[in-house]
Amino acid sequence: MMPRLDIRQIDAAQQLSAAELRARFVSLVDMLSALRGLLALQDTLTSEAHLAQAALSQLVVHQHLDYCSVFLRDGNELRCLAGTGFDEAVSEILGRPLVQRADPDSAHRFRVGEGVMGLACSTGRLQRVAQCLDDWRFKTFEDPGAGQPIGSLLAVPLRDQGQVFGVLNASHPETGFFDAWHEHALSLFAAALAQLLAWHRLRSNLDQRVAARTDALELALQEADRLRQRFEHLSTVDELTGLHNRRHFFSEAPREVANAQRDGSPLTLVVVDIDHFKRVNDTWGHDTGDKLLQQVAGALETTLRGGDLCARLGGEEFILLLSNTEPSGAVQLVERIRARLPALPQVIPGGPRRLTASFGIVALHPGMARLPPGDVLDLLYAQADKALYQCKAAGRNRWAVFQPNPEGRAPL
Repeated sequence: MMPRLDIRQIDAAQQLSAAELRARFVSLVDMLSALRGLLALQDTLTSEAHLAQAALSQLVVHQHLDYCSVFLRDGNELRCLAGTGFDEAVSEILGRPLVQRADPDSAHRFRVGEGVMGLACSTGRLQRVAQCLDDWRFKTFEDPGAGQPIGSLLAVPLRDQGQVFGVLNASHPETGFFDAWHEHALSLFAAALAQLLAWHRLRSNLDQRVAARTDALELALQEADRLRQRFEHLSTVDELTGLHNRRHFFSEAPREVANAQRDGSPLTLVVVDIDHFKRVNDTWGHDTGDKLLQQVAGALETTLRGGDLCARLGGEEFILLLSNTEPSGAVQLVERIRARLPALPQVIPGGPRRLTASFGIVALHPGMARLPPGDVLDLLYAQADKALYQCKAAGRNRWAVFQPNPEGRAPL
């Protein structure tokens, strides 16, 4: 008998994936806040340096960065226009006295093409340094924090009409802190900041260009909103199968439970587990296993009714919540699924293999009427899992309805 997958291990993996998606989503919302804060600055500050300083404060606080700065091109040199760290930005936002780490007009000038920021300016390409002190591009004078520890650095060109006129820099004391997400997010912020700085320079005598600059900012916001919608989608959908994921199921299912409790309508939960799936992965590889999961997911989705909930719990396990359905109706549905599985297109190399699954079925009963919907869902899931385990112990490829003293199983 093959060992049964530990549901706690699956839960831990799913929770880790959900935690990562949540972190990305929170970071995206923070970037939207920074962009909106940037837009709010356009009519409140007249000095270019003050505008850049306030913009950097928004970026540092919302993205939890150690230090950020803006360098503008002056001939063949780059000069520091503004720079701020997390503590300074918080003090500024709270209205406390702001203390600069360094004088931007003195030490912070260097040649275009020299160092990480100089390369970003000369090549027009974003530069990411994972470990500054070990990277040939990094120069010691690029530490804008005046002696503060710097581990990783990101330098993003600022463009106006295709021409690089400055660089946005972000540093962090941890090595390897920045990733592809930071590159995309800071590129969006840099595009918006570049447009705002250019508009600020020209607004006194070029009013006709204001609309074009505003359109560019709106495009940056639309891209950020598109990313937000993408991350919202990923947080609720299993990317491999296209079904809803565990997080979505356990957030939406309590509402269906509550409706059934209130109306006294029947409700049945089914847990589905593909038989001998580990053998498929071990023998034919994970690519084959993934194709198998996709086929099973498609069979489940097309067999269910429109109002039923279907999700992938993780691994080879799926879960169904059937509204207005007695156990007998769930059994009929399960039999239709069992009949479809062997007929799915062959994905196992080297010959046919009969695809089967086991099903644990449990129904909402009157004794659960007064329990909180979330507790009822947890109880139903635990009972369906017990019924599923009975199927596995009895030889797989069958269904079982949870009973205190279960008797009888579906024939093979």
